[in-house]
Amino acid sequence: MEIKEFMNWCQEGDATIEKRLKLFKTQKEKVLSEMKRLQETLNLINYKEWYYTKALEDGTEQYVKNMPLEKMPKEIQEEFKKCHYS
Repeated sequence: MEIKEFMNWCQEGDATIEKRLKLFKTQKEKVLSEMKRLQETLNLINYKEWYYTKALEDGTEQYVKNMPLEKMPKEIQEEFKKCHYS
């Protein structure tokens, strides 16, 4: 959508209210979709940050790589589930 076209709609007045509303509803859906994608990325980053912090503490990935879900901290279990089961 070009700003110029939107501005023209505004100048046309009430006859274009429906078009303008539709435009913002479409933009809202695009933003919500992008927010969902970004949240999924953040979930994965949070999990990986914990994973590599733990591996660094242990001096190896061996333990954290094979750690059962129920042994992970609760908040990390949730991050893991969000990025692996959604």
